[in-house]
Amino acid sequence: MLQKKDAKKFQEGDRKVTVKWQTTASLSGHWLQPIVFAAISDCRSVTGLVFSVAQKSRSPAKKHMNNGSFFILKHKRFQPYCGTLNQQARKRISVTIMNLKSVLKSAAKAEGFTLIELLVVIAIIAILASILMPVLASAEEKAKRISCLNNERQVGLAMQMYGADNKGKIPYPSGNITDDFDNPYAKPNPLLGFLPFIGASGTISSLNPNGTVVANNPVKVYICPTAQPNPIAAYKPSAYSSTDFIINGLACTNGVERFRHPSGVVVIQEAFFLSQDVWYEPENDSGIWTQWHTFITTPVDEFAYANQEYYNVVHKKGGNLVWADGHASYLKSAQSTSLDWGLTDVNGNEVAYQPTSANSRASYYYYGY
Repeated sequence: MLQKKDAKKFQEGDRKVTVKWQTTASLSGHWLQPIVFAAISDCRSVTGLVFSVAQKSRSPAKKHMNNGSFFILKHKRFQPYCGTLNQQARKRISVTIMNLKSVLKSAAKAEGFTLIELLVVIAIIAILASILMPVLASAEEKAKRISCLNNERQVGLAMQMYGADNKGKIPYPSGNITDDFDNPYAKPNPLLGFLPFIGASGTISSLNPNGTVVANNPVKVYICPTAQPNPIAAYKPSAYSSTDFIINGLACTNGVERFRHPSGVVVIQEAFFLSQDVWYEPENDSGIWTQWHTFITTPVDEFAYANQEYYNVVHKKGGNLVWADGHASYLKSAQSTSLDWGLTDVNGNEVAYQPTSANSRASYYYYGY
């Protein structure tokens, strides 16, 4: 019988294998009895396990492999290779080991990933993640933009129906802001007026019979899924009201049906934040209009950040718009002009968007566009 110290070279076809025996002193009593367990190596340093049935075996394993056959479990992959040792080699093999299932399990545990292989896998995963994350983020934002656009289409349709019932006019309270616009006690305003045509509940349904206020969830169709709440507490969404909509004050004054080119005049645009207030911009001061967009250089009032455009930039430096004819579309702020809000300079010329406070706060005029 071969001893642990022995090392023999056997010819197996054109391949030479070196057999180094492992201890089998504590292995006995299993149904797969006369099996050889050896670590092997060849000139290419390929290691594995040899399972060989001895010549005089009466094991049930004979039903599955011929007397004297063996399996080489290849390094790391553990895929069996079958061959036959020559007659001289078979006569010298007679060692009993544990059953094949246990040996395979032990071998699988012993042959794990090396540190280098693990680091390579981690590096590949990191590279793939760095490639996919921006793509997934972009796809998520595009989905939110489309959802927002669908909301604005509903609002545009509601605006048209409201205008049809009110000679083209939409509600326009005094000043350039309506606080907590969907509060039961809020003044009449466009978003409150559109509610019945959207299918959402109005102000009256938010009052108890005794006149006390019932908290109401803000109307979802007015909320952009991309916009975040205004960080300034006084301008954050309330229990009733949340929107990023800004209403064109010129459209409120003239009526949405009185523009000569209704498909080219914006009635609703988006602000950078969600708020409880609805604003009317551009705003009118004795026939002079200003702030069809708002670029802030120094934080003030509801504007929390410096050097920031606050209108029509919430979706990748652009925004969704509702036009006077009721249709909705996406427009980059850099591609917009004063004429998109029905305004020109004093000479009747269209003024292109510029990300400056001077451009947003200049004087603009309405000449019947």
